[in-house]
Parts: sequence; C-alpha cells; structure tokens
Amino acid sequence: MSDESGQKLQFDLSFLDAQSIGSIERKKRYERLNKIEEPKPISNRKRNLVLGFIAILIFLLFKFFGNSSNSSSNSNSSPASNDQSYVQIGQYKCSASVATTAETTAPKQTEKTYLDGETTRLNSVSSQLTAEKNRLNTEFVDQNNQYAINMYNNEVDSYNTKLRKYNLDYDNYSTRIDAYNSALNSLNSYLANNCTKN
Repeated sequence: MSDESGQKLQFDLSFLDAQSIGSIERKKRYERLNKIEEPKPISNRKRNLVLGFIAILIFLLFKFFGNSSNSSSNSNSSPASNDQSYVQIGQYKCSASVATTAETTAPKQTEKTYLDGETTRLNSVSSQLTAEKNRLNTEFVDQNNQYAINMYNNEVDSYNTKLRKYNLDYDNYSTRIDAYNSALNSLNSYLANNCTKN
C-alpha cells in the first residue's frame, strides 16, 4: 500500500502473531498455577500416636491383670494386706487409688481411633491433591481457546478450594494430636511422680 507521495506505509502487524498472543495467555496460566500450594505432609505424629496407644494398652492390660491377680491373692491373704493393693501399669507399680486416677486422666481410646482414621484419610487426600496438582501443571491448554482457558482456571479454582478444606482439616487434626499427646505426657508424668518404676 502506498500513500499519495508514492511511499509505502509500514504497519506493525506483530500483534497478530499467534505466538505472542499465546505467550501472554501462557503467562497468565502460569501465574495462576503458581498460586497452587502443596498439601501439608503428615508428620511423625502417627508414631507418637502408636506409642501412646501402646502405653494405654499396657496400662489397661496391667490394670486388668493386676486387679485379677490381686483379687485372687487377696482372698488367701490377711485383712491387713488388703489395705494397700498395687497395680502394675506399664513399667510402674502404683497403688490402686493412683491407678484409678491415672485411668481417668489417660487419653481415650476413641480419640486414638479417630486420629488413626484421620491420619489415613488425610494421607489419602494429600496424595489425591498432589496428583491433581501434577496433572494441572502438565495439562495442555489451547492458549487460543478462551473456553479451554476458562475450564482450566475452573479446575485450578476447584483444586484450591479442596486444598483450603484439606488445610483446615489438617489444622484441626494437628490440634487434636497435640491435645492427645499432651494428655499422654501428663499421664506419663503422673505415673513417674506417683508410682514406683520397676
């Protein structure tokens, strides 16, 4: 094309280049992906739960077997020996009254069962979220198709919503594990202060 003086007009048509449009959209896509967070990992708290469960199980077994052996030995003993009966709780030998108090302060088995189930569930959700994040990071999105971009962004929003719920559940789980471990530590301190270690 030429103007009236016979010179050709130069138009910059680089804005029509599909590659430059795609790179702008791709940049928006990656900015959106960078907002995807990793799920929080389950820590070694499960090990503490297992150790706590074992301590409670030992406590209950020794309480049960300690009481049954005490009751059978008490029937053959003098009344003076009935005044102070002892119960074996794990590695501690405790008076019956201390054992009763320890039993009421011990973390509940139902809480242990809940925390074990929650550990399994959160590990499963974490694996699913990690797989979904990997899929989103490698998913091909046609940068020239606004519908495909919108669908992809909806998937990212859905992932982020699931991640927020997971993080809330994880925070609740962490709080309950801390409370459980605190009760277990209190029980162990109580036994150490009020019983004789074997």
